Amino acid sequence: MKTSNKLLLAVFLLVFAVPLLLALNMKNKIKNQEYVQKKNEDRDMPYLNVHGSFSSYKVLKLVSPVQVVFTCHLRPSKTASYDYRDFYNKADPNNYPEDSRDKVRIYNSSDTLYMEYIPHSNNKHQANNANAWFAIEVNADLPSFEKLEIKGATAIIDSLPDSLKSMEITLSDGGSLKMGEGGSKVEWVTPSTKTLSRISCGVANLSVNATGSNLFFGPYFMAAHLQLNVSGASTLSVKDAIIKKVDGRLSDSITVNASWKYLRQLAPLTGR
Repeated sequence: MKTSNKLLLAVFLLVFAVPLLLALNMKNKIKNQEYVQKKNEDRDMPYLNVHGSFSSYKVLKLVSPVQVVFTCHLRPSKTASYDYRDFYNKADPNNYPEDSRDKVRIYNSSDTLYMEYIPHSNNKHQANNANAWFAIEVNADLPSFEKLEIKGATAIIDSLPDSLKSMEITLSDGGSLKMGEGGSKVEWVTPSTKTLSRISCGVANLSVNATGSNLFFGPYFMAAHLQLNVSGASTLSVKDAIIKKVDGRLSDSITVNASWKYLRQLAPLTGR
């Protein structure tokens, strides 16, 4: 065989054989659960843009049967509305029918507005495996949210109405609350002093009751009075927040992530 023909044959084998070997190797890894396949949003995970409006309610309740899959961004607004992307998977029509998808159900009962994560039928059998669920993030604009209940879901609050004087938040079932992680602040600066005139996530009185949940207060959070009643294996993180007074009770099994400044404030709350 001529040298040129040998070169052409080698190139041919290289072009076609290598991808085949890689594909077979990937197939074996998937079979042995050594490889995690990430689906592309534009191809394998079509979505629907869902939005709507509702009346004002005194209580907002966020519910999720499993942690980390349902996040709600709460924002102050003159009118109440919401929007989110509703994903569904049609890769396998036997396991994921096109009309079967994870979704958020929004409804009311008396003075309470519910936002509840509803899994498709297959996920109901995988309650402990968050990887089997599609994460959904809801943007909720509300004139007021003085009372918030979080069950298994995550609430992110970076801004509160200026008129809000007090707020009560209850968490359970591994729910998470993040306040003031992002946001804005306005300061008056003079040659000798720097005075904070406004902070986006500020409230005079905040009461938090949490069981087996996660709390975070960030640099754009300020409270004149923070009451914490935290039980179970919970986590409390404080970073550059402004907390003038804090009282309540902290569980002995709580994990606290904070600087010494905040630890001194929180120490009297333990062992009660």
